[in-house]
Amino acid sequence: MDMHKDTKVDNIASNEQTVNNELSGTADKSNEPKTFFDWTEAILLPLVLALLGASFTAAQFMITSQREDADSAAKAIETREQVLTDYGKTIAELVTEYNLGKNSDQGVNNIAKGQTLIALRRLNVSDENDQGKDNEAGKLKGLLIRYLYDAQLIGYDKGIDGSNKKPQIIDLYKANINNVVLEEAWLLNINLSGTELKNGNFKNTYLKDANLMRANLTNADLTDAYLGDADLMKANLRDANLTAARLTSAYLRGAYLANAKFTPEIIKKACYWEEAIYVPVTKKLDHESDEVTPSLDRAFSRDSEEYKQQQRERAANRRKIDEMKQDKASDPKQQPDCSKW
Repeated sequence: MDMHKDTKVDNIASNEQTVNNELSGTADKSNEPKTFFDWTEAILLPLVLALLGASFTAAQFMITSQREDADSAAKAIETREQVLTDYGKTIAELVTEYNLGKNSDQGVNNIAKGQTLIALRRLNVSDENDQGKDNEAGKLKGLLIRYLYDAQLIGYDKGIDGSNKKPQIIDLYKANINNVVLEEAWLLNINLSGTELKNGNFKNTYLKDANLMRANLTNADLTDAYLGDADLMKANLRDANLTAARLTSAYLRGAYLANAKFTPEIIKKACYWEEAIYVPVTKKLDHESDEVTPSLDRAFSRDSEEYKQQQRERAANRRKIDEMKQDKASDPKQQPDCSKW
């Protein structure tokens, strides 16, 4: 009987505690059914916190990456500048100690060429600035070319009368000088024949008597450049900008000007402009492994598809040339002097 009373007392106490908990807001609701908002709170709140944490981590990573990229670019510039400094010392030593450019033997000339190609290759190490507005590599390559020119090692002429012409000592054939910046440079009688000069900046550059034969000037900017009497035979000028360029008596035989920006007035001042190529031409690497300029003179079997394509390209080029010939308003007032060619 006493045990039964104790049980009733315990139940009454338990019920009182439950009522008190409910009144105070501390009741155990773990077994109550959850509403939509309960589930939203339970699931979305941790997810939002996780996303905020991930965003903060990503932002930290981006900041760190940007700092690392900036440090990497700064180190690349510093390294390139050191390459140029070391190269200048090497060439200066070859000039002063071994008479480079002054009755030097071929061995010394070859050493200078090798050092030049090595320096250019080191300057060509790619980074984000190569093609951007800064183009630090291109600027340093421009300094290297100007240094060689002023040292009278890649052609030189102090005056415009040709009385002080110097021959090429260091042969830069096939050298990679792409993206070079030579804007407003004085490079009279420079020899860059056969070099890679794609995307080069030659705005308002003085290139009279320059030897650019077989040079690859694809997409080069030659705006306002002076190319009087320059040798551009078989030069690749595809997509080049020749706006306001001066080509008086320049040699254009075999030059490739497909998609280049020019006017008939500019082209007609050059020599043998009628023998240049103005339309896109199929480039057959197996036939032109050592050429940078496509040709319409390759020999193909008359039954081959290559021959048929060549004839179509020849016809298109003739139409382009005839079109310019018929534009009499663009004829120069004075015919170019082509006697030197």
